[in-house]
Amino acid sequence: MNTLQVYDKQILNNLTDVIQGRKENYRMRFLLSNNDKYKVIQTQDIAYIYTEFRLSKAVMFDKSVNILPFTMEELESELNPNRFFRASRQFLVSYESIKTIQNNLNSKVSIILLDDVEVDLSRERTRAIKQWLDT
Repeated sequence: MNTLQVYDKQILNNLTDVIQGRKENYRMRFLLSNNDKYKVIQTQDIAYIYTEFRLSKAVMFDKSVNILPFTMEELESELNPNRFFRASRQFLVSYESIKTIQNNLNSKVSIILLDDVEVDLSRERTRAIKQWLDT
C-alpha cells in the first residue's frame, strides 16, 4: 500500500466513526485569549454553556464565566456527549451541574442547575435527557 492509500483509508475510517457516533477525540480543554494573556480551561470544570447575544459563555463550577469563541453547534460536536447535553438552543449542560429535574405541564420538565438557573425543556428534549441521564 502506498502512503496515499493509507491516508485515504484513515480518512474513511474517521468519517465512518463520526457518522456512526463513535468519535472519541473530544475536546478536553480550551485555550482562551484575554488581551495579552492566555488562559486554559478544562472541559471537566465547565458546569454549563449558554449563549447570549450570539456569544457562547462557559459557566465554571467555581461560578466564573468565560467567553468561548465557538457557536453552540461547534461546541456540541466537540464536547463529549457522555458529559454534556444540549438542553435547548441556548444551553449545553454538564450532568454534574444538574441539581434537580422538575415536572411541568404536558410531560415537559425543567432542569435546575447548581446556581439555580432554570432551563425549560421541550417534550422531545425531555425524553432525550431522561434517556441520557439513565445510561
